[in-house]
Amino acid sequence: GGPLHFPWVVPYGIATLVLALAYAKFVWELPKDTRARFVTAGVIFLTAALGIEMLGARGADLYDTTTVTYCLLYSLEEVLEMLGIILFIYALLSHLAQETGRLSVVLELGQCRVLAYCQLSRHHSCDRLTVLAHKAS
Repeated sequence: GGPLHFPWVVPYGIATLVLALAYAKFVWELPKDTRARFVTAGVIFLTAALGIEMLGARGADLYDTTTVTYCLLYSLEEVLEMLGIILFIYALLSHLAQETGRLSVVLELGQCRVLAYCQLSRHHSCDRLTVLAHKAS
């Protein structure tokens, strides 16, 4: 009961620690700004996935899962998890752009193809953003 109302947090918490230890050297060797972005994204995601989940579990154990408080905690957990993932994707794309000097993204949605291309300056800011859309043949 209580914070362990949803018992999956124990094995997943342990697995998270094992993975953190396994990847610590890799993360430490990343460029400083990339490392900071990765760690920030991970902390936000894990705070939600484990921390907010355990707060919600306590509420579910005490009052049920149909209360406004539980629904707010559940929603906060999901929003923070998504924010952590978005920040991690941003960190990955920023790192790739810094390593290559440019960043291109192609989205194909059915018959439509959208290309976004950004040439980076030496200060790693986007000097020129080009977005092209056309019907795929």
